[in-house]
Amino acid sequence: MSTSTPPHRTAAGPSRANDDDFARRRTVLLHLLREHLAQYAVGAPLPWSGQLADWLGQETHHISAALVQLDQMGEVVYGGRHRVARRLGPNEQHPDDVALDQAVRAAIASGAYRPGDPLPTAILASRHGLDLTKVPRAFRRLIKDKLVAHRDGPAGPGYYVLPQPGS
Repeated sequence: MSTSTPPHRTAAGPSRANDDDFARRRTVLLHLLREHLAQYAVGAPLPWSGQLADWLGQETHHISAALVQLDQMGEVVYGGRHRVARRLGPNEQHPDDVALDQAVRAAIASGAYRPGDPLPTAILASRHGLDLTKVPRAFRRLIKDKLVAHRDGPAGPGYYVLPQPGS
């Protein structure tokens, strides 16, 4: 059994050039997929990843990974409890994020969360069936509406409630 390191890797792992190449290919694939998905109406069902892979000349697992990334960015609904993938509109909230968004808004309005309070993102995500990687997507509207901000604060980096006009 050989213990030598393959030529494209160092003892510490993949080379920096391979990491850069992977990132570049991922960016190109996301662009290609976005361009293709633009032909589908907002809300319309999207083809399954195998069909998209065939049409785009890519491997199915790469298309699936790109769709997962677009889902995390809030551009499509893909996977999880959703049987059919679909495009989201530019200002449309991901359906998985609605309950968390409403709960945070209600807690801010009721005074349960006050200006400067850090939001318990792990607890909120768990309570609303979201993975922690989806929290930035779920908080986009709250940030846009200037209810919360992501910053370094007394409890460390995280989402904090902002002061509201008239409060």
